[in-house]
Amino acid sequence: MPKPYPPEFRRRALDLLESGRSVREVAASLGIAESCLHRWRRRDLIDRGLKSLSPTQAESVALAQARARIAELENQVKIWRKAAAAVEQVVPQKSASPWWPSWPFASACGLTWVFVVGDTGIEPVASTVSR
Repeated sequence: MPKPYPPEFRRRALDLLESGRSVREVAASLGIAESCLHRWRRRDLIDRGLKSLSPTQAESVALAQARARIAELENQVKIWRKAAAAVEQVVPQKSASPWWPSWPFASACGLTWVFVVGDTGIEPVASTVSR
């Protein structure tokens, strides 16, 4: 991994380029690689809005943002699972409602479960299936 240069050093190198000196001259005088200067200049032009990202670079940025969002959501899921486990230890479970048949009954009658998302949340609904 190349050593990171401080932002002031980068700015000074870019200022030398903007003053009209060639990339080769600036690289030799500062003791850095020419490719490094080209990369810094390209990044500076993009940051100032004078050049747009290539499609590949734009996809990379979008991919990095998506990965960050996924990591954030995975952390939220972990928190919710821990919270649910803590609540289960403290709060007793509700008894089954009368309209909720047990599984052996549902199997014998040929019932399947369909879940409907409504205003009050997800509600299970039993429905018959023809055999």
